[in-house]
Amino acid sequence: MKKNLIVFSQNGIPSVKRYLDEKEGIPLGDLWIDDDVQIISSTSNERENFDGQKPESLIKRIILLASQKGDYVLDFHLGTGSTAAVAIKMKRHFIGIEQMDYINSIVIPRLERTISGEQSGISKDINWTGGGSFVYCELAERSETLMKQLQSAEDSQSILNILDKATEKGLLRPSVLPDDLKKTREDFLEFSLDEQRRLVMELLDKNKLYVNLCDMEDENMGLSESSKAFTRSFYSLDRDTEV
Repeated sequence: MKKNLIVFSQNGIPSVKRYLDEKEGIPLGDLWIDDDVQIISSTSNERENFDGQKPESLIKRIILLASQKGDYVLDFHLGTGSTAAVAIKMKRHFIGIEQMDYINSIVIPRLERTISGEQSGISKDINWTGGGSFVYCELAERSETLMKQLQSAEDSQSILNILDKATEKGLLRPSVLPDDLKKTREDFLEFSLDEQRRLVMELLDKNKLYVNLCDMEDENMGLSESSKAFTRSFYSLDRDTEV
């Protein structure tokens, strides 16, 4: 008491004062269990109809730890767009990549709302009022188009037609020989439709799902001049630049 190291709570309960320079404290762990990293509730104002959505406050903490204003934040699995939304609010550039179709129904509308100043997630905490912009573009499909056709094919003939298209356009794996496919066609028809789909998917060259930048000028790719012009602009390429 003489050293003024005892304090009393409002209920009169005494406790000892402890100063930071007198003890080492508790080391920061790698498991975050505080309120900022709680699962998003069904009534949260940032809730999207999507499993696995991360709270903006969690993304904010990670971005603060790993970047400065103006840095680039890359998200290979864009999901609901939480990382992109927080990056905009925290004045970072961002690149988001997503292969699923819900980018049109979830991500783009969310980023549009973010730019307009919607008050969800961390908006109130950082006094977010809106701003920023983003460019959205899609990769030109190549064998990915055939993959989609395979998923909706309802009979063996449709699947064989897709296989023939892939063979004609050189979209099969290099190890697959067209003559071998012809020899085994009758055996192929003995499989169920699901097995036929799976086999053809395995035969497709996954490196040719989309048009590569270096093939952009190939007339066989069927790209429009406007698509080519946008690509040059996106990559800051002059017409005479070698790709």
